[in-house]
Amino acid sequence: MTGKRWGSPGLFGMLLVAGVVLARGAVEAQDLGAVAGEVTDATGAVLPGVTVEVTSPALIEGTRTAITDGSGRYSVVSLRPGVYAVTFTLSGFSVVRREGVQLSAGFTAPVNAQLRIGSLAETITVTGASPTVDVRNVRTQSVLDVDTTLNVLPSAQNVSAFATLTLGATLMGNAGTGGVDVGGSGGEMGTASIHNNREGDMKIAQDGMSSNNSMGTNGGILHMGQHYNMEAVSEVAMSSNGMMAETETAGLQINYVPKDGGNRFSASGRATYANDRFSADNITPELRAKGATNPPEVKRIWDWGGGMGGPIRRDVLWFFTAHRWWGAESYVPGSFWNGAQGQKSATGVPLYVADLNRRGFNADPSQENSVRLTWQVTSKDKIGFFGNRGDQCLCGRAISAILAPESGLRASAPSNHFFQGTWTRTQSSRLLFEAGQSRLRNPFEFQRAPGVSETDIQIVELSPLFIYNAWAADAIPYNVGDKSATDQLNGRASVSYVTGSHSFKAGAQWMHGWIESNGSNNAIPGFGPANVTTLGGVPIAITLVSHPQYNRSDFRNIGFYAQDQWSIQRLTVNLGIRFDVFDGWSPDQESPANSYVPAIRVSRVDGTPRWRDVSPRLGAAYDLAGDGRTAIKVTAGRYVQGMGTGLPLANNPANAISKSTTRTWNDANRNFFPEGDPRNPAANGELGPSANAAFGTPRITSFFDADMLTDNRPYTWQMSASVDRELADNMRLSIGYFRTMHFNQTVLDNESVIAADYDAFCVVAPSGIPGAGGQRVCGFADLSAAGRARVPRNTTKIDKNFGDRTEVYNGVDVDVNLRYGNGGLLRGGFSLGRTVNDSCFVVDSPQDLYQCRVVVPLAGNSQVKLSGSYPAPYGIELSAVYQNLPGPAIQATATFSSAQIAPSLGRNLSACPAATGACNATVNLNMLVPNAAFEGRIQQVDVRLAKLLNGPFGRVRVTFDLYNAFNASPILGRNNTFGTVGAGWGRPTAVMAGRLIKLGAQYSWN
Repeated sequence: MTGKRWGSPGLFGMLLVAGVVLARGAVEAQDLGAVAGEVTDATGAVLPGVTVEVTSPALIEGTRTAITDGSGRYSVVSLRPGVYAVTFTLSGFSVVRREGVQLSAGFTAPVNAQLRIGSLAETITVTGASPTVDVRNVRTQSVLDVDTTLNVLPSAQNVSAFATLTLGATLMGNAGTGGVDVGGSGGEMGTASIHNNREGDMKIAQDGMSSNNSMGTNGGILHMGQHYNMEAVSEVAMSSNGMMAETETAGLQINYVPKDGGNRFSASGRATYANDRFSADNITPELRAKGATNPPEVKRIWDWGGGMGGPIRRDVLWFFTAHRWWGAESYVPGSFWNGAQGQKSATGVPLYVADLNRRGFNADPSQENSVRLTWQVTSKDKIGFFGNRGDQCLCGRAISAILAPESGLRASAPSNHFFQGTWTRTQSSRLLFEAGQSRLRNPFEFQRAPGVSETDIQIVELSPLFIYNAWAADAIPYNVGDKSATDQLNGRASVSYVTGSHSFKAGAQWMHGWIESNGSNNAIPGFGPANVTTLGGVPIAITLVSHPQYNRSDFRNIGFYAQDQWSIQRLTVNLGIRFDVFDGWSPDQESPANSYVPAIRVSRVDGTPRWRDVSPRLGAAYDLAGDGRTAIKVTAGRYVQGMGTGLPLANNPANAISKSTTRTWNDANRNFFPEGDPRNPAANGELGPSANAAFGTPRITSFFDADMLTDNRPYTWQMSASVDRELADNMRLSIGYFRTMHFNQTVLDNESVIAADYDAFCVVAPSGIPGAGGQRVCGFADLSAAGRARVPRNTTKIDKNFGDRTEVYNGVDVDVNLRYGNGGLLRGGFSLGRTVNDSCFVVDSPQDLYQCRVVVPLAGNSQVKLSGSYPAPYGIELSAVYQNLPGPAIQATATFSSAQIAPSLGRNLSACPAATGACNATVNLNMLVPNAAFEGRIQQVDVRLAKLLNGPFGRVRVTFDLYNAFNASPILGRNNTFGTVGAGWGRPTAVMAGRLIKLGAQYSWN
């Protein structure tokens, strides 16, 4: 084991300490709840041998039992969320019963008892508020209960809403542009980062088993294979720091806890709806002056479904079935369908004419139907089964004021299936076995927008920037009727040995995932798949894409772990160690022939990558006063970066062959047909030299350094220190410091060139850029013609080959959680942080040093989040959610022509056909310091007014929601492309949707 795998000196010694502790004791089950505490007599002396019974309707077996150990301590783990009663019995002492203990996923409730001498027939019932401070576990988490939180607050009940309700989390992905989502208008494909953890490391699971598809990092936005039916969910647990060895990655961990049914029949239902008539216009004169042409507006939002469950046989077999149909369609500001689709100008360039009667919108429809069975096979063995079918579509994603609807991504995932089987065996009060297996079937289909034909190619107009006519992407081509597979199998198994003072758990997790990708981008008839860049309606460049494509890649991911939780008086030490095994490969396959490359047969490739990692997890919790009301916690943990088929696919020879190149194009005869031979990399006909000399050949040009593939998996260190204090019954205050550090970051090195192959140049920033206009800006470089002519060898390497790339986040969160009265709730606080990303070293070009230190200040990281509800008289509920977030950073990417650069460079850009003479090649350069300025802060207030109706028929909550109640219109996204004259620069590409009314009703009966 090399030092660089650990990331800092001294960690090997820390691991040895962890190993010693693991050898002598044992961590409580982290996926569900637990009850733990100490039993004493009236003098304060500890009482061993006390029988502790934990009962709840949430348990199909009814009761779980433990015995206090020699120190008078007990622990009962792996308890499903619900309300519990704890009974303490010892011969010669009165029975003590504690009721109303609320358990949520991942929470260990401290329940102590004092027994007095008396008769066993005498029972002392203790009532009081449920504990709120976990004095044993060290992880930071937020648990969102569906019935008492998500159904009460104005919430769309998706990942975007969960991020809104989680302090420190930043909403990202294809939903929630700018970090907000108005009433669910952003759809289901949101992702979240917290404390600068990687978005791709966000993991979503059900019952502790992953439901992400196999693409990319096997995390982040890649959860289209399972959009969750909230009618089938009881709780959502969001964990972010201090996770023990069961957890692979450092990103936000989201675990859905499903409903089981019960010994009583129950039913629930929901129906909510909104359309464009329920939405307000919030575009101000100032926004219109900036180019926002029409208000952001919900087209329609719908969500209806229901669930029911109960006993098939009491205490033996339960069922729960749920069904949901939901989705959102939202108009995009400034986006209009092309009224001239398929028409061309006199010179053959495809036309775009905005059809003002057909506004662009994205759509995100989903449906899910599921059934779950829970079977108490014996008094010790319990089996669960879950199966579903889901259908989803991301229709028109990524469209904006600068990307027309016909150029939006339309990804359909029909007939998804997610199956799970679980087994739990309570061998004794101290020994627990658990296992589970999941299977995700997740086919993908990428569709053409209505009216787009196979010969409509994407057009990128630079001044002002506008993209229209068709979708185009190297890796996501159209594959209508021939779906791509992104499936996976995963499972887990563990054994827990629990005493009062120790809780040891060891286990394994495994996954096999694969991707089969196929399809082709649209093509110019007689030429091949391509997209074109124009300037002022005149073609200046063409991008060639090597399609059709087929490739298959697989991975296997196995994690072994052991973790211990050891309580010594008031101190609880949490120690764990994890060993991760990741193997990627690509089987034998054939890349099909196309306009630029003949068919290529490739052989199996293994070890792409082959990673073996050891990660320690360390933490301690101290019960300050010994009363379970104040806990001081510290944690430090190493986590590997998530990976799915992303790296195996990138190393697949069928995919590593050069897939695209860009060439200048002088359409001299104005017929919009590139005259020339695309297989000849040299300038010929109307085509300039290929930017990628290997394009059109079977040569692999994308490589990965062997050291990176075998010994240097990217990883993250998380550290935290916090204080949790129960200020009053049901009121908890948390103050935490968080530090996140990323190591083994990767860089791309073209081994065919060195820094000397680049020539430096300066530019004069366009006069219209505030703070930079008219100033001479240096630090840029252009590859020489000789360097460009060489076949590139682009190799991904670890940063340490060139320098130390550091990325460090430091932040503080202050969080309050209060429950009061009959359903009252208050939660939230503020989060402050600063991120520094330093990569000041040269890989290939001296331009790598330009703006190499990027700082995200407090202004770019700070946030305030509050949510709460108030139960008013007469069955009225008032609730609200408030968030205050940073606006988008202001940048200015200017376009410079070769003629503008040549006086400083001493020649034309190397993309030109010759060193001198006329040339239409351009480069885009950023002119402003990153994160030096931001648009105004984003403030959003969502309000709900609800009326509760109770009767023999059940309980109905009628809801009237106002999302963005004050009709605010902060800018969420802006066009940072300045171009040549600033046309369209600063134009809002996304504005928070206006005030939205949503009507709904919830039903429950049990």
